[in-house]
Amino acid sequence: MTEGKLIFFGTGEFAAKVFVSMLKRGIRPDALVTAPDKPQGRGMKVMPPPVKELAIKHGIARDKIFQPYDVNHPAFISELKKLDPELIFLTDYGQILGIDILNLPKLGAWNLHPSLLPKYRGAAPLERAIMEGEKETGYSIFMMDEGIDTGKILFQEKIEIGTKTRGELESIIAEKAVNVLPDLYQEFKKGKIKPKPQKGKGSYAKKIEEGELWIDWSKKAFLVMRHIHALSPAPGARTHFDGKYVKLFRAREISDFSGTPGKIIIEGLKLFVMCGEGAVEILEIQPAGKRKMEASEFVKGYHPFWAE
Repeated sequence: MTEGKLIFFGTGEFAAKVFVSMLKRGIRPDALVTAPDKPQGRGMKVMPPPVKELAIKHGIARDKIFQPYDVNHPAFISELKKLDPELIFLTDYGQILGIDILNLPKLGAWNLHPSLLPKYRGAAPLERAIMEGEKETGYSIFMMDEGIDTGKILFQEKIEIGTKTRGELESIIAEKAVNVLPDLYQEFKKGKIKPKPQKGKGSYAKKIEEGELWIDWSKKAFLVMRHIHALSPAPGARTHFDGKYVKLFRAREISDFSGTPGKIIIEGLKLFVMCGEGAVEILEIQPAGKRKMEASEFVKGYHPFWAE
């Protein structure tokens, strides 16, 4: 895509989706910067971040994969200077780039952020937009500055949320954003695109805390459904069915049910939970220690004695 060197900064699952979309589009970074390997899971086995795994799988040379503990350390900046980057493209990375790195690329450092900036700056933009009942979200590609998601906008696109999960929205955004990237690069380089300051009142999407993973059944069914979808596919919304811990991943709002919030009703192979207003039908569930499954399978194989 670029005439000079392109360096991709990314770490998590969303960054992995963007990286895959880049490769499918024929955009191959000259180098990649991601987080260090770290212990994960019950066994605390040291594992690479998702982007590194993909990079190795797709033939990115290991000496072109950088994993600095401090991205702004002078020694690492010296390594970046040797690459002489034309463009940095960053998403879902995990560290804040200092001015010395931002000033390195000839065309600047671009950030793909999954919200319509200035709304939902910060760590959990999609989760917050879904949970708060927004009708639409989208993505912004912007020129990074020293603030947190405050840089000038290069491109934005709206996307309807509807009943999509966060994972589904991430996939849509990754594909759409990468598809516009080559033309955006060419137009910017020709001087046909001028970055524009963000307009409107900004908001901050703070990281999802442990306590927020649990479902509040006293809320309206629409917001309960959205809560479940915001945390899908990971880490999963949490609740207890008769004291048994389960995760929920997909639900459907049902407006013509009413009952005590949290009350469970089973009709045939369908599983419903009453909310503060209306109810939700649970579509995907994972009992503790079991795999994720459709609710109909859960009802059939694990029919709970507390259901009506």
